Amino acid sequence: KSWIIGELARRAAAHGKRALIVAHRGELLEQNADKLRQLGADVALEKAADHAPRTAPIVMASIQTLQGRRLESWPRDHFGVVLVDEAHRILASSYGALLDHFAAARLAGLTGTPSRTDGQALGRVFESCAFSYALRQAIADGWLTPLSARRVIVEAVNLDRVGRSQGDLDVADLSREFTSPAAIDGVVRPFLKLAGGRRSV
Repeated sequence: KSWIIGELARRAAAHGKRALIVAHRGELLEQNADKLRQLGADVALEKAADHAPRTAPIVMASIQTLQGRRLESWPRDHFGVVLVDEAHRILASSYGALLDHFAAARLAGLTGTPSRTDGQALGRVFESCAFSYALRQAIADGWLTPLSARRVIVEAVNLDRVGRSQGDLDVADLSREFTSPAAIDGVVRPFLKLAGGRRSV
């Protein structure tokens, strides 16, 4: 994603359109900034104590920073393109003000997880999907290692000992059940056996 975001921003800047790249985590900003610099692009950071000059053709910003007065300090027509990394988060309220403020800009979003757990549709914000690359296809193309799943029964875990809180399993009870030495051993021991001498996550 970082290379694609970088190239889209670089092309926009090459056509005289200032680009804004928005992410929710500092490491995503750094990854994208690194790729842009490798592409030879001039990029500035708008995050916490970092203030991007208004002359910067490409600005990388954290969504947490571009709120309230900090957002309002940017002219509404300043950016021609807004690129959102981890775009499945764009339905969060923190993005609403930014999208309204730069409503005239062209919007594109990139994400590795387009299906939201809350079931809300990204079509509320984006008009179309330009490209989709399925996990199975990436495996078939050799970019990802085939998945291999194994299930182990952890005898030390007993969900009957877990109560309910606000319609869900109680977090404190779950934590106690899954972090006991016996429960951890019940997960780690079979994992080490399956992994053998291979490096593993």
